[in-house]
Amino acid sequence: MFTSEDNLSDLIKAEIEAFYNIKLPDCPKQNQLIYTLSRYFLGLYEKRLYVNRLSGDVINYKVSHYLFKMKVA
Repeated sequence: MFTSEDNLSDLIKAEIEAFYNIKLPDCPKQNQLIYTLSRYFLGLYEKRLYVNRLSGDVINYKVSHYLFKMKVA
């Protein structure tokens, strides 16, 4: 649950670190970070994590799946 001391950006960042085991850098200049989570069948299938930032704070993230380098989900 949220308390008045919790920051939404910190909670999202902790969720990404817990679920995907990725340490997010503290560089405020990049608005979007892209991580390849998995790659199968010589790169024909990929799973990528997109992390959106605003002024260095994490505001959103999504996981996308690619088949033959075309986005399927």
